[in-house]
Order: sequence, then structure tokens, then C-alpha cells
Amino acid sequence: ALPDGLVILISPISGQGLFTIKDFPEGTHFGESHYHHGQFGKIDRMALGAFYNHSELPNTERIEGVKNDDGSYSSYLVTINPIKAGDEILVKYKMYDPT
Repeated sequence: ALPDGLVILISPISGQGLFTIKDFPEGTHFGESHYHHGQFGKIDRMALGAFYNHSELPNTERIEGVKNDDGSYSSYLVTINPIKAGDEILVKYKMYDPT
């Protein structure tokens, strides 16, 4: 399930995207986007983490939660500036420039 105020729609960036249907202030914590299994190196995407798109000018970021003894932890999606209703949720998630 997605947090209240977020929906999945067709994105002009790529495929489907995560969009707002209400305004959100900076610092809004949307919830868990990914779960990282420490000892197995596996990552599970939650519904929240499955549909956002990349941007060099993001309006949200993924932050890491506290690591457990086995190295597992969750990532959470948080707004880094105010977001207006109708905006697409964007995260800078490419780790390198392939060019």
C-alpha cells in the first residue's frame, strides 16, 4: 500500500511514476522504500520504492535506517523540499555517469 496522498500514474519520464495528489512539506517521511538483507546482499523493494523515477533535480531522497546486528536495514523516502499536488516523486539514484 502507498502512503495517503500518493498514486501511481503514467510518467513523462519513464513508464509509471509516483505522483502526489496533495501538497507535502519539506521533511515529510513517506515510509519504507527498500529493505536491505545484510548477510544475503538482497534488496526488496516495497510498493513505495518500486515506482519513483530518477532525476538530477530530485524532490525526495532515500535515507538509510539503523543497521541491525546482521547488517540488514531499511531505506526510507523523505521529501527534501515542498512538493505540490500533481508533482512526480523524483529521486537521484544513479550512482555514476555512464558517459
